[in-house]
Amino acid sequence: MADTETVTVKVVKAFSVYWPGMVAGFEPDQARNLITKGFAVAVSFDDDGNEIAAPAKPEAEPEAPSKEAATPDAAGSVDIPADWENLHHMKQIAIAKQITGADRLTLDQAREAITQELARRAG
Repeated sequence: MADTETVTVKVVKAFSVYWPGMVAGFEPDQARNLITKGFAVAVSFDDDGNEIAAPAKPEAEPEAPSKEAATPDAAGSVDIPADWENLHHMKQIAIAKQITGADRLTLDQAREAITQELARRAG
């Protein structure tokens, strides 16, 4: 079996078993995919094992929010089952992410978001 080259990356957004700040090596295609999707940044180290800072990138214009759920009308279009409290906790979080447009929520935050949305709809 031939050795394959790996690309060292630093995780900036949690995925699978990797958390922000972790450094790991991936095959070039996997690393490129993680970097492109915003889960990691390329990183390199000097001979003493110290991280070498990447050159600063020019400031880009902020992206427009990609999630429609930031508006009440879009949040109102999210399907909330009547038995939402009995759903698996990850499903509750997924529903709340659609409502709020947030990338990360705790279960308590998710339940609060769903409760507030239902109260807003009952209005």
